[in-house]
Amino acid sequence: MITKILAATAPEGGEQPNPLIPADYDIIWSSVIFVILLTFFWLKVLPGFKSMLDERAKAIEGRLAEAEEAQKAAEHRTALVMAEQEKLRRGFQYPRGCSKRGCSDSCRAQGAGRSGCRKAYREHQELPVCRT
Repeated sequence: MITKILAATAPEGGEQPNPLIPADYDIIWSSVIFVILLTFFWLKVLPGFKSMLDERAKAIEGRLAEAEEAQKAAEHRTALVMAEQEKLRRGFQYPRGCSKRGCSDSCRAQGAGRSGCRKAYREHQELPVCRT
């Protein structure tokens, strides 16, 4: 049936036109419209997208720089806290003969007494690194 329709529309010369290729006027007008749309997008739309993407890239880079600075500051504060804690650990000592568990006989003999040992234990417990 399709061949009969195509044969009926064929010119007298016997050659049938290809139905997949558009007519010349369709190609010309489609090309003109394509060039007009391409020019519009190239001159109006594309610069807007470029500026928006540039602003977004600058904002992201700025936030990344702020995050890196904050991370360096946090690392510095952490190092300071760790150094202070280590200093506190090394600097604190019980009176001779005292320990976390209490006073020994040698501690009492030196005159520290039970109250001195308890005071040392309380001081030790108040250190942020020694709370147990």
